[in-house]
Amino acid sequence: MREKRANGTCNERYIFKCAKNHGIDFKEKHWRHDEIEVHFTPQEWEEFRNKSDIPDPEEELIRKEYCEMMDELAETLTPRQRDLYRRYFRNWESATDIAHSSGQSEQSVRQSVYRLKNRLLELIRIKG
Repeated sequence: MREKRANGTCNERYIFKCAKNHGIDFKEKHWRHDEIEVHFTPQEWEEFRNKSDIPDPEEELIRKEYCEMMDELAETLTPRQRDLYRRYFRNWESATDIAHSSGQSEQSVRQSVYRLKNRLLELIRIKG
């Protein structure tokens, strides 16, 4: 599988190509769509879609309590972290959009989101 160059190093492109093809073969072998057959009539499908659009009252209550708890924790963050929390987690803005509007690089915003997630997890652990 490995081709070696004259200086003894492997051809990285060849190895990458082999790995990629192996991954594609594995995916096609193990995830065939015809193995999973789900048959819905159009009426059943509409029923399912309509039922899934209606929120369960218990789920809605849990989501509301969770959002309130997260908003309380967000109040303990710095103003910059609070703004990032609001934009990324509450308003579902992408890191790219936040980066463009704030004049930062996308990588910088992603790092800030990573640190914010860790900070929020720490606060959740402390709160219990």
